[in-house]
Amino acid sequence: IGPMGVYKMEGDSVDGAVPMGEISIAGIGNESDTLKKMPRVYFRYRSSGDIQIEVTPDEGAARSYTLSSEIGDVLSTRRVKVARGIRGRSWGIKAIGKGLDIDEINVPLDELKRKLG
Repeated sequence: IGPMGVYKMEGDSVDGAVPMGEISIAGIGNESDTLKKMPRVYFRYRSSGDIQIEVTPDEGAARSYTLSSEIGDVLSTRRVKVARGIRGRSWGIKAIGKGLDIDEINVPLDELKRKLG
């Protein structure tokens, strides 16, 4: 989205370079006050380069991970194993990559028995 609205991109490059794709999702799991852990995140995507993934709990520092580009420009499902011991009430995810085309993101959360209070 630019200052004049949404732009339509035609073709597979911008001035000869593959464009960067980015998606940010916030508030994952915020429907309850129960603490949760996010053991993994699944991405179904295609990309022409590595993807940088950032996972952020509501009360903690962001953690960064990389999905390699070894799959090439083929639709594939890969997972990110999130560091153990990270807990939060809600989560945010950001993915950035060259030519990034995400088909699906699956975020299974494990609810803990303790509530924030």
